[in-house]
Amino acid sequence: MPCDLTDYTKDFGTLDASDGHQVANGTHIEVSVDGPDNANRLLIFTGTAIVNVISDNDDDDIRRGAVRIKLDYPLPKAVRFVQSATTATLASIFNRDDDDQLYAVDCVSTDPDDIDPNNPQLGKELVLTAALGIQGGEGDTGISRIAYQANVLVQVFEAELDSLLVAVPAVGVPPGYGPSTIVASDGQWLGRIALTGTAPRNLFVHLESTDGTLVPVQDIPFLQGEQTQDFGPWTVGEPPTINQNVDVTITASLKSTTRTAVVTVRPRPQ
Repeated sequence: MPCDLTDYTKDFGTLDASDGHQVANGTHIEVSVDGPDNANRLLIFTGTAIVNVISDNDDDDIRRGAVRIKLDYPLPKAVRFVQSATTATLASIFNRDDDDQLYAVDCVSTDPDDIDPNNPQLGKELVLTAALGIQGGEGDTGISRIAYQANVLVQVFEAELDSLLVAVPAVGVPPGYGPSTIVASDGQWLGRIALTGTAPRNLFVHLESTDGTLVPVQDIPFLQGEQTQDFGPWTVGEPPTINQNVDVTITASLKSTTRTAVVTVRPRPQ
């Protein structure tokens, strides 16, 4: 259950476990399990978060706030969050006078959260939230680091085909991948295939073209552990004389799932 942050009004910042300057020794391991609630993976995250929370009030007030730690674990469509159990403790504190002082990790939890709140289409990732309390003379009392361990149960499904996108190469800028693209009859095109999860060993996505002479294709091998795979650039075949655009549908297949994209070939200028 997420921490109740009603009384923790301060924002103590967001840290990234993949950055050694923000989280020391941030790592995780995965263990296969059997349940509960159909969970088949146990994820164990550990690290020491460099929070650097300093008191900014007088001795009579407790400064309450929350720090968020992105655990560098996106949750693709093929991974379902089940539950978590998380602990955190003070790892390094300081006090420069003899005034009353308080240091606390009041609550800690790990839950899915948006990778980018402004762009929900990017999906979710695992985020640890720690509710901290600190009391002491202004600037004289602080929590430098907290150590954490998050135990997360997830259900990992077999990866399926998610999307097929196409584009034309662009000089100096990333390709504009989409469901369709237009290419000259003597030009090149690119493709990008995405899965709902990470690829197992020896995974191939089958491609077919409605006009294999004009737009030839071949099967695409996936690197183990990858979720997207780019291919190309592929050159449009030598076409017969055409005087108008020709739409060629490319179909990607993986098990019982298919996705399509359209490569439109335009005629040579006369």
